[in-house]
Amino acid sequence: MGAGNSATSTLSQLLGTAAPTGNNGTAGNTGLQGGYLTQTFQPTMAQLEQTPGYQFQLQQGDQAVQNSAAASTGAVSGSALKALSNYNQGLASTTYQNQFNNFQTQQNNIFNRLSAIASLGQNAASNTGNSGAQLGSGIAQAQAAGGAATAAGTVGVANSASSGALLSTLYNSGSGSSSGSGSTLPAWSTGGNPVNFDGSGGS
Repeated sequence: MGAGNSATSTLSQLLGTAAPTGNNGTAGNTGLQGGYLTQTFQPTMAQLEQTPGYQFQLQQGDQAVQNSAAASTGAVSGSALKALSNYNQGLASTTYQNQFNNFQTQQNNIFNRLSAIASLGQNAASNTGNSGAQLGSGIAQAQAAGGAATAAGTVGVANSASSGALLSTLYNSGSGSSSGSGSTLPAWSTGGNPVNFDGSGGS
């Protein structure tokens, strides 16, 4: 979640939706200017000429055209100069397109990598939320089960107390001499032969 928050912050700065936090207006620790991912590709010709390989291709291409023309119409003929001009224009166009593609690729790579980390953080937060919800549900179920168990125990105690009261009532209403060595059960409980609780037979 921490990595996701950091990536989201950096991505927001690179998109220009949040103020840069790095030195000299850079986005975080990327070294890129805030809003870099929304910049358009507008290089000057001087900048294109400084791109890797441009000067080498220009030199080699001019030399190849001149060598080809020298054998036929001359290195400084009109057709040779036209060929050089066409080559240089083509090279400039190709260089622009290649650098534009490189620029877009770099922007997409930066965005996709930061977005992937931000998504990991989002998923972690979502999973944490789901775990919390499941834990809360489990606690609620456990509490409900505990309440049900307590209620069942209370009902059991009440039932036991009620049964005890019934037995006491039956005992106190039994027949036989109250002055004997023990109270007796009702006559019907022993088939007409009451038995004292102290183990002696009925009278």
